[in-house]
Amino acid sequence: MNFFKCIFFPVFLLLSCLLLNTNVTGQVQERDMVWCNGTSQTSNGWDHFRLEMGFHGFQFDQLLDNQWPNAWGQGVLAGADYIDYRINLRSGSDVLGIGHGFGGIALRYAQHLNSDISAMVLSGVPNQGSFAIGQATLATPNGVSKVSEIIERIESVKLGDNCQDCNVTGLFKSWINTIEGGKDFIGDLSNDSDVILNINKPAYLPTIPYIVLYGTVEDFSLVRMLDTKFSIGDGTELVECQEERIREESKNIENLEIQRTIRNTNGFFANVLGFAGSLLSAGSGSPGAALSAISNYINQETNRIIQEIQAQQEIENELARMLRCQLANQLQEAEWMLMMLDGSFEVTEVFVDMTTQEDIDLCMLDCEMDFSNDPNSIHHCQNWCSQNLVIGEYVTTTVFVAELTNGLLAESEQKLPGSNMVAEIHLPNTNHFQMTSRTQEVLVDEFKDNIFSGALGAAFIVPTN
Repeated sequence: MNFFKCIFFPVFLLLSCLLLNTNVTGQVQERDMVWCNGTSQTSNGWDHFRLEMGFHGFQFDQLLDNQWPNAWGQGVLAGADYIDYRINLRSGSDVLGIGHGFGGIALRYAQHLNSDISAMVLSGVPNQGSFAIGQATLATPNGVSKVSEIIERIESVKLGDNCQDCNVTGLFKSWINTIEGGKDFIGDLSNDSDVILNINKPAYLPTIPYIVLYGTVEDFSLVRMLDTKFSIGDGTELVECQEERIREESKNIENLEIQRTIRNTNGFFANVLGFAGSLLSAGSGSPGAALSAISNYINQETNRIIQEIQAQQEIENELARMLRCQLANQLQEAEWMLMMLDGSFEVTEVFVDMTTQEDIDLCMLDCEMDFSNDPNSIHHCQNWCSQNLVIGEYVTTTVFVAELTNGLLAESEQKLPGSNMVAEIHLPNTNHFQMTSRTQEVLVDEFKDNIFSGALGAAFIVPTN
């Protein structure tokens, strides 16, 4: 028996060592990464998305820790220093950086501090700064931000009514208050801040391979974006909440005047969109004139519907309250759209055709004399004069740019042209807060199938188990 024990133990020890060695040598090397969340005001962070990538078998080591948010309060440059510090502390190498919002700008600065950062993916990053964030953090001559002025108008429409049952305007106000509360560091992202102006100088453009992901939403809804921001649902709950309550409250109403008031209230934002679309497509003379006309239309329609609600004495108090809340919701959408439009124009040079009918008549006369023997001279001359007679000049003017947004950032604000850009990927129907979401299929698929797989280059490969 002792003989078998003596033989068994060395064999067991040898087999254990072999198995242990197999496990060690077969272990996949993790990719060092820094997942740079944006500030909580403008980002839901990468935490859930990181878990999703782990479920798909990707192996990585997150070098940032839970102290990363503490660096935000000191601004983008302090955030960049913290990224650099963590990489050095963890002896990171061949580090892949993933950034959203504020975190993406801090990552861009960190890339110039730490040579171990070898590639970046920038998703929903205000690479050119954010006009909307500027409007929420910079004071107007009245001493408050442009967005605060919008909130004051919304509150005046509610007439002190409690709209907590769906709380759309309350969530918007809460969101804006958090942005204003962090203006000392979130203001770094406004499009005319020193942080943004410096990072886009030629010397500070990325010197490593990078990918830009930009999102847009064709039929944008501020309420849907708030829905995803506050993780209430898939972007429809808040939209449907108030309409459903109004339907329930008014389903037994037969008065045609009251029914019309309900339709006008529910259709307020659609009417504003229709007016703005027709005005901009027809040309308005100048962006200032167009914005003024849209603003006046919003004011007139708001006042008209308020008067309708007040005039209907038969409207029961609860329904009147709901209609005022719904009007406040729709006014909120309209004012946000108007604010985003305010940043959607550019100074450009256009050719102004100054050809007159007299010029065309003289051209036709000269042409017909030159081809007097040609039976088709009139036809030929009409074609020639209409296509070749152009009298005009180039003038500098300001025009609207038909530009989609992700609700917080315009398409152009997210882009970052540069010699080291590997790919510029469009995420359709993706608002700003969905650009880190594990439930946004188009985002998950891009990372899983194209970026981490190496389809867009070895610099972005994350190994799988």
